[in-house]
Parts: sequence; structure tokens; C-alpha cells
Amino acid sequence: MLLGSTQLIGQNLQNVRAKQSNKPADEVSVTLANLTESRILIVDDQKANLDVLAMFLRMDGYSNIRCLSDSRQVIPVVCEFGPDLVMLDLNMPHVGGLAVMKQLSGVIPETDYLPVLVLSGDDTSETRANAVSHGANDFLSKPLNRTEVRLRVKNLLQTRHLHLQLQALDAALEERVREGTEMAEKLADANRALESIHQG
Repeated sequence: MLLGSTQLIGQNLQNVRAKQSNKPADEVSVTLANLTESRILIVDDQKANLDVLAMFLRMDGYSNIRCLSDSRQVIPVVCEFGPDLVMLDLNMPHVGGLAVMKQLSGVIPETDYLPVLVLSGDDTSETRANAVSHGANDFLSKPLNRTEVRLRVKNLLQTRHLHLQLQALDAALEERVREGTEMAEKLADANRALESIHQG
């Protein structure tokens, strides 16, 4: 992918994230209470794995699911779909999971929190450590256990939505500070005008 294209995708993703994080705090709270509305992106080159994971998630009430078998399309899809969670296989052709996480780190704003749940049949401590060092937030071993999938997905989505809530509160506070600053400047201008009148 050309550098210019990567930069453009990164800018588009920041715009998507800005729209999401600028929701009113009460809207974010509603989303937190209903995690099943979250957008989940599953990336695995094996269709059978995609089908199983999507089935697990739908059984738990999630419906906003996107499955992707070509890891070369992850960045454009993340930009367009704006997921709240990425479930990512490690061993894939074309672009492996570790390389995908490196690409994600280049386009996701530092102030954002997009959890990545890594999937792998290699359950060694070295593989886990390598995944975490590349940006993974959690790890699921294959073959997948439905209960484990449910709990790890729920935990990561709760953290994601708490982060969004914090962003919304920060944005609201910044807006109030800005409005207060503008008001203070207007009052100062009015006081100066009054002083000029009295002096005149």
C-alpha cells in the first residue's frame, strides 16, 4: 500500500472515531448497557472459523458482525466499518496477524482504544507474549470455547465503551471550558468598553 493511501485511510479513520467519541455522555452510557450493538470485525483466512465465531456471537445477541477472510483488506474495512473490537487470527497468508496489528497501530489515533482479540492454535507463552507486544489486548486459543469467547469479548467491549464514555465526558468538559473562556473574554471586553465610557 502506498504511503499516501495509508495516510488517507488513517485520516478517514480518525474522522470516523471523532464522530463516535463525540457522542453525548448519555448516549455512550446507553451503548455501554447494551454491548450487543457493538461492531465486531472477525479476520481469519478460514471460512469455517469465521462461521463458528459469527455463530457464537449471534447466539449471544451480537448482530453487527463483519467477517473478513483477506487480511490485506483489514485497514480499509476498519476505516469504513469502525469496529469496537477486532478478532484477529495470527497465522494467515498475505498479511499475518502480527503485521496487521502493526498496520493498525499506524492508523489508529493514540488517544483511541480499539481492542484486538488474537486467535491462534499456537498456545505457547512465546506466541502469547509476541502477540501482546504487537498490540493484542487478549488471546483466545483454538479450538475455541464458546464460554471463553463470550467472556473475553464482553470484557473487551466493556473496556472499549468505558473508554468512549470517558472521551465523551472529556469532550463535554473541553467544550464547557471553551465556552467559559469565550464568556470571560466577552465580559473583559465589555468592562473595557464601560471604562472607556466613564473615562470619556
